[in-house]
Amino acid sequence: MWRRRGRDYEVRGTIRSIEVHEVPNKAQGKPARSETRFRLDVDAVFDARGNRLADFPYDDFRGDGEIAREFGAGDAVKVTFAASTGRTVKSISRV
Repeated sequence: MWRRRGRDYEVRGTIRSIEVHEVPNKAQGKPARSETRFRLDVDAVFDARGNRLADFPYDDFRGDGEIAREFGAGDAVKVTFAASTGRTVKSISRV
């Protein structure tokens, strides 16, 4: 299944919504960081071996604040993430 720790997964879909949030830094006196949060209309999910997975229950992802500068709603993308990071984007590219 897709929840195995330490494995990368690939999700292909279209960005439905995308927004940037300021995340406070837990270290006192350090500036907040920006984080992009987006939702996908998921078309397909693949494991590290290229096997197509069914019943992927999530459509929300998060990543570096720069993602929102390069991508927008309606873009078809391929997102790579590790299940151990909770859908934090490792890489994203246009399909």
